[in-house]
This record gives sequence, structure tokens and C-alpha cells, in this order.
Amino acid sequence: MNSVFEYFISCEIFKELLECVQYLHESKPPVIHRDLKPDNILIDPNFRSNRFIKLCDFGLAKEIKTNEQTFTNSVVGTSRYMAPEVFSGKYNHKSDIYSLYVIGEQLFNVNLQAKRIGIQDILTMYVSDTSGNDDRTQLATRA
Repeated sequence: MNSVFEYFISCEIFKELLECVQYLHESKPPVIHRDLKPDNILIDPNFRSNRFIKLCDFGLAKEIKTNEQTFTNSVVGTSRYMAPEVFSGKYNHKSDIYSLYVIGEQLFNVNLQAKRIGIQDILTMYVSDTSGNDDRTQLATRA
């Protein structure tokens, strides 16, 4: 993000996208989209009633019974945005949530799957600390 303005706009887009998916999941009967991706999100420059995000392409959408998983013989959607369980033919509302997670990573330019710091990395940081605190160095060498 280059500016506060871009960050604000990204937050508004993502907030409205979340509200759209929430509407689908809370409708009677609930609907799972099954193909959430940036190509299926429209931004209306002439918005009215304070809404400018619209979802499209409901060709793969499916009504489901509450708290029930849908099993299918075919895997549908765009693989980059599909939850891992979808590849085994299991769909529920959580599949859409995973797609939102991937979209959010792209929208905010963050990588939530980045390498996590392990205990060995933490111990190495203590050893290489140049503050002169012997307690931390001793702790690292004992481990």
C-alpha cells in the first residue's frame, strides 16, 4: 500500500465483500458461492445507498442446509482460491471463508503463510544479541 487513502479504500472494499458473503450465508436457505475470486467482484463507480461492491457469477453457487457439508463428485471453482478440503469434493460455508482469506491477502498485500519463527530462531537471536546480557546468552547455550 502506498498511502493511507489506498489502505482505507481496500478496507472498505473488503468490508463490503464480507457483508455480501455474510448476506449469502445468512439467507434462507443459505447459499455458498463456491467461486469467490477478484474476477467475480464488481466495483460500481456510480454507487447508490452507500454500497459499491457487487458479487457476480453465481453459476457455481449452491443452496445448502444449515451446518451441512455438501459432497460433490466434481471439484468446481478456481484452484488458487479453493480451500484444501474442496479438492476432495467437500463444500460448506467455510469454503467461501477460505476464498475471502486469499482475496484479503492479495488486497492488503500480506502473506499470512510466511515462515513462522521457531524456537531455534529465537535462541539464535538471544545469542547474537550484542546488549551484553549474559543471562540470555547462557540460556541459549544451555538449550
